Amino acid sequence: MEGTPFIDDYIATSEQVVDYLTEFSGIKPGDLDASMSSKHLTTLKAVYLKLLYLLEKGVRFVGHGLKKDFRVINIMIPPEQVVDTVELFHLPKQRFVSLKFLAWFYA
Repeated sequence: MEGTPFIDDYIATSEQVVDYLTEFSGIKPGDLDASMSSKHLTTLKAVYLKLLYLLEKGVRFVGHGLKKDFRVINIMIPPEQVVDTVELFHLPKQRFVSLKFLAWFYA
């Protein structure tokens, strides 16, 4: 499965979303609405259970900004199970580079 995400879940919500932050999240109005979304919608509980299962199996999580993402959803992943491109491409005493820059630079 090289280069293919195997988790691409969206959490369905009945609450009104004030700002999708589309520029950063890629989520657009309608993406979280079960009646019109083309995305795979699931529950928050199902996502937590899936992450817990993967964590217990020793899966390595690869992505950009994962440390912050996991902190926001209140899950502690051992550092040895996280490959975060924010950290991987950070130079000491330099600012962190964006995913947009990395995609442009390595394209």
